[in-house]
Amino acid sequence: MNKLIAMLCVWNEADKFLKECLFSLNSFVDKIVILDDGSTDTTVEICQLFPKVVLYRLEKNLGQIDESKSRKMLFDFALKQEPDWILAPDADEIFEDRFIREVRKLMKQPVNWFSFHRIDFWTMDKYFADLQPSMCSMRLMFRNLPGKSKSYLSMKIHGPRTPAWIFRDDNKNGISTDFRIKHYGFIKKESRIRRIEWNEKYNVSWYLKTIYQLEKDSPEKLTQWSERI
Repeated sequence: MNKLIAMLCVWNEADKFLKECLFSLNSFVDKIVILDDGSTDTTVEICQLFPKVVLYRLEKNLGQIDESKSRKMLFDFALKQEPDWILAPDADEIFEDRFIREVRKLMKQPVNWFSFHRIDFWTMDKYFADLQPSMCSMRLMFRNLPGKSKSYLSMKIHGPRTPAWIFRDDNKNGISTDFRIKHYGFIKKESRIRRIEWNEKYNVSWYLKTIYQLEKDSPEKLTQWSERI
């Protein structure tokens, strides 16, 4: 049977959506490889509640210095589980139910990767329509191909979740699906403020524009979420 693992970096996620994310992943993957990036809250304790979690811990936060390095470290840990396929969500994202039902069928297809459409939620049941095109085709599930390079693109902020070859792989080798991943990271105002401050510090203009636009349009352009059969 094909082995599916999820890998994610976490840092002080206790008051966010980590528990919901892990509850969902625990229901359909074989292992969840987590790199705790120096959390000072109860993030580690939450991770340890889930039997499929394989937890690695850093004493000091690395992602705030160079996120691509922490992502690469996580990937190396994930490979120790000898996966056939890898999922790379963040701790504030949850795959829609339809994907969870069909993921094992996807793994039988002769392709290298699948991309997903990220949905930015503003409340627990309402979301914004597409504001950031690059989020509409995120390659977050990929086959473990031992012959491929394990290198990551060097990015100190918003470091890539997957190896560099995923970004460069030809479109004919993967499938852009209509499966959605629910992103809850914008729901809490304090989280939005932290993101704005962080991106202003590094002058990440495209990300700031997205958050500012969400703030400006709220709540007039919200759409009610509905699971698809």
